[in-house]
Amino acid sequence: MLVLYRGRMTGTTDTSAPPVVTAADALADLFVVTAAPPSALGAAITGQTLTGAGGVLVALLVLTPAVVLDLVTDATFGLPSTIGFLLAAMAAPLVVRTSGLATAALLPPLLFAGAVSALAWFSGNNEGARELVLDVGTTLALSAPILFAGTAACLAVVLGRLLWRLLRR
Repeated sequence: MLVLYRGRMTGTTDTSAPPVVTAADALADLFVVTAAPPSALGAAITGQTLTGAGGVLVALLVLTPAVVLDLVTDATFGLPSTIGFLLAAMAAPLVVRTSGLATAALLPPLLFAGAVSALAWFSGNNEGARELVLDVGTTLALSAPILFAGTAACLAVVLGRLLWRLLRR
C-alpha cells in the first residue's frame, strides 16, 4: 500500500493491506476539496492571504490607471484620480491579512502624496525643483478634503474588518 508521509510516497509490506494504489490515484486524493469555498462577501470581509506589501501593490494597481488618465487629459488631480484614490484606499484593507491592516491603514496619505507628486512631475508644467515642490504642496493643500475622505474610508474598512473578526470569535 502506498502511503504519503512527509511529502514522500512510501510503501508497506502488510499483506492484509488493500491493493496498491497508483501514483495518479494518490495525487487525485490529495486534491479533494473537503470544504465549500468561501463566498465572495465572506472572503472580502475576512480578508485574503495578501500581506501588507500585497495590499500596497493592489492599491497601486487600482490608482495608477486613474493617474495616467488624468495625465493624458489635463495633468491635474481631477475626477479620475479622486475616484481611483478612494477605491484604492478602500481596496487595500479589504484584501490583506489581519496582520497587514496596519500597513493598509497608513497607506492612503502615502498613496495620495505619490499620486500628486507623479502628476506634478510628469505634467511638464514645472520648470524646476522649487516649482515642483510648490505645485505638490498647493495640490496637497487644495485636495485635503479628498485625502481626509480616503483616509476615513480606509479606517472605516479597517475598523469594520477588526470588529467583524472580534464578533466571529
